[in-house]
Amino acid sequence: MSNLVSASNTATTLRNRRNIRVLEPSSIALCLGPSLIEAIVTTSVLVLIWDWRCGVGGAVHYEIPFCDSDILSLRSGLPAIPTLLQWLAAQNTNALNLQAKIYGGMETSDQGRLGESNASLAFRMLSETNIPVLSSIIGGLDPRHVAIELPSGQAWVRDL
Repeated sequence: MSNLVSASNTATTLRNRRNIRVLEPSSIALCLGPSLIEAIVTTSVLVLIWDWRCGVGGAVHYEIPFCDSDILSLRSGLPAIPTLLQWLAAQNTNALNLQAKIYGGMETSDQGRLGESNASLAFRMLSETNIPVLSSIIGGLDPRHVAIELPSGQAWVRDL
């Protein structure tokens, strides 16, 4: 829980010094240098993957685990997570140095187990690719603001 900070003062300081990427749902970002990735997660899930040695990383913010159509949409975790992994590989990251963090998957009464399904997909795909998940904050009843610094991977999470 050392990565969990309720105050946003540190994130605000970083915001003044870093390249900021705000990830809306259905989006992906690749960060080649020091960056601050921010997102508001609900039933959606934010997956951060980075190479801790070279500092290159990125994130996906998806809303549903799978897409019913033939169209490859970043709205769904499949193909969003594999797309991010391809982008990272194209930057010559080392698969053995990749690490991950996962946030979101809020519980709601009106959307069934969507949040849980989104989070389960992330954990399964990262496990299948042998990428360790260093931390995660999943579930709960409130949306969260997440700010993650690259290359350190330090995260600040606040319930909204």
